[in-house]
Amino acid sequence: MCGKDCVGNTEHAQWSCVAGACQFDGCEPNYYDLNNDKSCEYACISTGAEVCDGLDNDCNGMIDDGITAPAPVDVCGVSVAASRAECTNMVAVTCQNGSWNCTFPAGVCSPNCATATEICDGLDNDCDGGLNENVSGYGLACASDDGLPPPGHGACRKTGTFVCDGANAVKCSAVKEKCANLAAGCTEKCDGVDNDCDGLVDEPFVDKGNDPKYFVKPVTVQIANDRWMFAYEASRPDSSESSPGTGNGYHCTGMGCANGIPPAPGGTILDETMACSENKRQPWFNVTPIEAEQTCDELGGFVCSFSDWQSACGAGNNCDWGYEPSGNACLSGFDNNKFCNLGYYDFDANTMGDQDGLLPTGSAKLAKCAADWGAAGKLFDITGNLREIVKSGS
Repeated sequence: MCGKDCVGNTEHAQWSCVAGACQFDGCEPNYYDLNNDKSCEYACISTGAEVCDGLDNDCNGMIDDGITAPAPVDVCGVSVAASRAECTNMVAVTCQNGSWNCTFPAGVCSPNCATATEICDGLDNDCDGGLNENVSGYGLACASDDGLPPPGHGACRKTGTFVCDGANAVKCSAVKEKCANLAAGCTEKCDGVDNDCDGLVDEPFVDKGNDPKYFVKPVTVQIANDRWMFAYEASRPDSSESSPGTGNGYHCTGMGCANGIPPAPGGTILDETMACSENKRQPWFNVTPIEAEQTCDELGGFVCSFSDWQSACGAGNNCDWGYEPSGNACLSGFDNNKFCNLGYYDFDANTMGDQDGLLPTGSAKLAKCAADWGAAGKLFDITGNLREIVKSGS
């Protein structure tokens, strides 16, 4: 009807003649014109959307193209519990030869997830949702001095977690700090802490430890050529401005005591609490004379004698109270503002010296009750606050 052969060599094309011209009406079923030359050269049976099966499901001339890869959990043997990157977004899932192929990072799911061996390397090697489960304790908290007896690493103690130490072991990531790197340095304080990290707590000068530069240096005042006295009433290392702390001052019993040192009462637990000379601490009260003597001995000192105490107050002038340094007029400058927590005083029938409660060492309320030794310093609270223990006789 068109006066020419519209079909020509297009064996599977469908044509018609419209208004004297050839019109291409598409391909026969299961044939496709891929290059748009109206020849319908490509035979294909469409099965719908493209899937990974080695076939051209959508008959576009390409096999397994344009497919959205499934999640590794769907085709790679990865457990639904696995959430780490090496088992999820780091896995390359590709369609190869009609099936899904999973490419994992090195050391993961090799040769496959089901038979992979878990090792301690920071990877979920078998993608089962666990991490380094072949070792015990991985990721748990630890400290640099775990397993060491007290005080461990003291102020240099560091915390961390257990990390891999080879394929089948763990170690603590925390490493002991050097005390020189600490904000407070290596200075040993009377605070119940091993500040210089030498394994000793509050060590006195008679037992300095392995670094003799650092030991507790109490605040003292020299009252004679061979006498230094605590500048503050003795306090426990764990005391504070509001708490007296805990622990008794017994250090020895029986034959364990040095010559001349009385033993602790039988059955007494030896807390071996040391004594501090520090400002703004609740002083150590209700202490027994034996505790005081044993504690002073441990510090390398001794309980003051009555004459030492008088000298500290200014005994050269027959002073009764420690208001002035030795050698000055005993009551020079004395006034009614020296309320020394001693109890009731009736200097002018209106003045009381009782502060109604134990005060911290060096309290501002007792500022005028110190024995002032000038450049040598002040002996605070030697008058008032707590009664002093002195030793009379041997």
